[in-house]
Amino acid sequence: MSPYSPLIPCSLCGHPSRLHGSSVIRLPIYRCAECGFEQLAPGSIPDPASIYTKDYFRRWGGEKMQEEVRNLKKLTFRRILARIEKYSKPGRILDIGCAKGYFLEEAAERGWDPFGIDINPDAIRVAGQRFEGRVLMGRVEDLPDRFDRFDVLAATDVIEHTPRPYDFLIAARRLLQDGGLIVLTTVNTASLSHFFMGRFWPHYKPEHPCYFDPRNLNTLLRKTGFWPLEFWNTLKTLSPGYLFSVLREDHPPLLGILARYLQTIMPDFLQRLPIPLLLGEFSVIARCESHPFDLPKAAGT
Repeated sequence: MSPYSPLIPCSLCGHPSRLHGSSVIRLPIYRCAECGFEQLAPGSIPDPASIYTKDYFRRWGGEKMQEEVRNLKKLTFRRILARIEKYSKPGRILDIGCAKGYFLEEAAERGWDPFGIDINPDAIRVAGQRFEGRVLMGRVEDLPDRFDRFDVLAATDVIEHTPRPYDFLIAARRLLQDGGLIVLTTVNTASLSHFFMGRFWPHYKPEHPCYFDPRNLNTLLRKTGFWPLEFWNTLKTLSPGYLFSVLREDHPPLLGILARYLQTIMPDFLQRLPIPLLLGEFSVIARCESHPFDLPKAAGT
């Protein structure tokens, strides 16, 4: 018998979310019948300090793969920045969850004035070597209202890490100029990979307390004062070697075993080959409509 309640309020719409089942790594997943939002049971969300340690980036393959991973991520960020530039000329941009600063590098090369924020001290140390004085340790929710505003906020693979996405977007909105943009990339429960893999879906992780699809994220963005401009399925550039490293580190054991086997039989030149892939994620660009700071609290919080 499950130790978790059969019903909890949905963090997005307040309707009851039913215990949908557990992932292959025994995470209790609740799904809202009204809006489709999925979330972990509140008592199962780990302390961020226990996750975002110096070992967090071990999944990126360590020092031996650092330059390869840097180039792969910059290829992905190049496509995202090209989308942003359809709606905004280069200006002040804040990368939320900036990790080691690869988005900042690509943005600077395209003429943007980049800044970053992250809660991982090792990430801040690495990014700060290239962008001294431009990266902050912490969360956007903790930044003061008087903080200088930005033309664009980028949050790639971030919102699924936040247990209170409504509060995250309200805090992000306070940092934007009127008419500024936010771009989000997150996992997609309406993707084919989610449909076919079910409880084995590799995006189910302890560090992901919430899971969206384009419909419910569209609703949340409108609730928090954003007007979505464009949704698309996210292409990420990976190499087989990088993908094997990620699968070995933080995915179900069967996938890890498969990754190790494939790594032993695949030639090195193929393991380094950059390949754009759809991995069950989507992105959205939205415009900040206005700045009334008296929005109501999120439903269910």
